Amino acid sequence: MLTFNKNTAILFIVLNKAEITEKVFREIKAIQPKKLYIAIDETLMITGEEGGQQSYLDILSMIEWPCKVHSFTGKGEKTRVKREEQYISWFFDHEEEGIILKDSYLPSQSFWGFCSSLLEKYRDDKRIGFINGENCQNSVKRGDASYYFSSLALTLGWACWKRTWESCKASIKLFPVFEKLECLDKIPSCKPFKKQWTRSLRTAYYANKDFWNLQLIFDSFINNRLCIIPNVNLLLDMSNQTKDKVLSENEILGEIDNLIHSEIILPDIEADIYTQSVKFRIPMPMKETKEPIESVFLKNKLLNLTEDMASFMKIPRIIHQIYEDLAGPPEQLQRIAKSWKKNHPEWEYKFWNKHSIEKFLNTEFPEFVSYYQNFPFNVQRWDAIRYLILYKYGGVYADMDYECIDPLDTLLGDSTCCMGMEPSENAITHNKHMIIGNALMASVPGHNYFKRIIEDMMREKMNLPDHKASIIMETTGPFMTTRVYDEYPDKSDITLLPAELIAPLTLDEVQEVIKGRETKEIENKIELAFAIHYFFGSWVPQTK
Repeated sequence: MLTFNKNTAILFIVLNKAEITEKVFREIKAIQPKKLYIAIDETLMITGEEGGQQSYLDILSMIEWPCKVHSFTGKGEKTRVKREEQYISWFFDHEEEGIILKDSYLPSQSFWGFCSSLLEKYRDDKRIGFINGENCQNSVKRGDASYYFSSLALTLGWACWKRTWESCKASIKLFPVFEKLECLDKIPSCKPFKKQWTRSLRTAYYANKDFWNLQLIFDSFINNRLCIIPNVNLLLDMSNQTKDKVLSENEILGEIDNLIHSEIILPDIEADIYTQSVKFRIPMPMKETKEPIESVFLKNKLLNLTEDMASFMKIPRIIHQIYEDLAGPPEQLQRIAKSWKKNHPEWEYKFWNKHSIEKFLNTEFPEFVSYYQNFPFNVQRWDAIRYLILYKYGGVYADMDYECIDPLDTLLGDSTCCMGMEPSENAITHNKHMIIGNALMASVPGHNYFKRIIEDMMREKMNLPDHKASIIMETTGPFMTTRVYDEYPDKSDITLLPAELIAPLTLDEVQEVIKGRETKEIENKIELAFAIHYFFGSWVPQTK
């Protein structure tokens, strides 16, 4: 069995309650490290037999060997991803290298020696950025060594150096240049997934999503940095296990008796493609196919770039769409609406018409009924009801003229409120610094931003413009949502989704698409977008 260097520091991140945490921690107790960092999620620090506080105390009681223990509870960060980033930064503020393990991953005995040995061997080799414990090659051995090299920065149970962590923070700023130079085409194992990598990295850059794992991946891309993967699986994800579940080949824990080093330091492209096929649930092409792997993979849509991010999603998986007329929407809108169901097959879909809206208002918001009835324009009622629905149930609201191109899980991430921006050309037209649209919105139930929107709609308005369209936009439409955002005290609580990702086309470009006159520029915009707003403007006749 590989020998663990007890001087190697370990960061143990506590995210679960007692049962899973203690089972994983017993593996740490077995190796008796001399330096142990324990970071516990602040949301678990509660009293009670099953609470995180008790779990933490139980961990401390198990430390019966000479060990320098450091503990930390994240403060001030609202999302789990940000707290994890805080824990890792805290760890590398004190250590030059070490092993990082969440309490949901059970390691084999060899995991510790594998990581500590390779941390030492590649300490000064900047070509190597990470050491990961997971292998999902379905018992296929890659090469003759105990491990192979990957272009993918995998971070489940992992080890790395301070140099790697510090490098990644600033790298994401280089994404526009990276995209313009089409650098993904130069990474053979990632080229088949170019569209999906590009989209998710654009999300990290433009939406300012602090997904530290995406930043590490991007930093590895631009620095051609490699990750070490063991040729047997050394980690088991306990969060996916049930009492009667039979482990797949990829989940069975293996051991490494003697560490055989690789003499060639190059990424295994075939292994990387297979890893992505497993992670993203895309079937591998048949060997006898005449098409190259790239073509086969490009024909498959990835449901999500990172399952890890999707697992943090807080916004309920509900899609709301509204069409008040009891006759139902015309065929064109029905076709567009199907795109939401197609791309979110496991989500609940709720369609609202006049009857269901009236019942909802009378039952859930009787105090708003008089305001709703007194709006002079129907479109104001269509606007108002969407805010009330999201405030009550949460989920995603999309106008009927909004087409979904790909699932929104990655885009929404662990946000609690997401508002789609309108194209900058719209803001320029209306002499606004920006316009926060109301055609695509997502939220958890009871979000304070939507509470303030509802309060604003119930407030008497003075000095309204004369133009009917402007009145609508100032009282219930995008000018109002923008104004409420400008006055909102905690803007970090709201994620603004860039127009490039959810409304990339201008009004003129939409007309070109409708006429079948797409340019290469328009095609590129659509290719990188999650959704397209066609701005049919069915409400405009009400202003004439």
